[in-house]
Amino acid sequence: MTRRTLPGPFSTQNLGAGRWRVAYVTPGTWELHLRTEGPDASQILADPSLEKLELNWHGDGVTMVATRGRRLGTLQLANAILHEPLPRLYDALPLARFDARAQRFWKRTFTLMRIPGGRFLLRIMLRRGKKRGSVSR
Repeated sequence: MTRRTLPGPFSTQNLGAGRWRVAYVTPGTWELHLRTEGPDASQILADPSLEKLELNWHGDGVTMVATRGRRLGTLQLANAILHEPLPRLYDALPLARFDARAQRFWKRTFTLMRIPGGRFLLRIMLRRGKKRGSVSR
């Protein structure tokens, strides 16, 4: 079983047909998409004083407990999708990176290509390197 607690304040939007969008007030922090099974969802989710949501994913669906001051409301959900964008998502992956020397080389190459006649000059430099049988760095 997976459990997640989401602090408020919230922005809720009824998408119709038992579907809801709940988002943290600060854009880009997290967004929750819900599909409810009962008609009592509008009473709980439309309340602007929601303070906290607790989600429990289990085999039969999702149970959500909404806290509004001292009152609690519980909903059985068909499903709930929590989207939490991570700003540095790819930092943990072993992706190829250029060292400072390679970055400097490519920066100079692309700068040279932008000036008028730069591509022609690069072709001449490449031909000259091939004739000697060496690759210049």
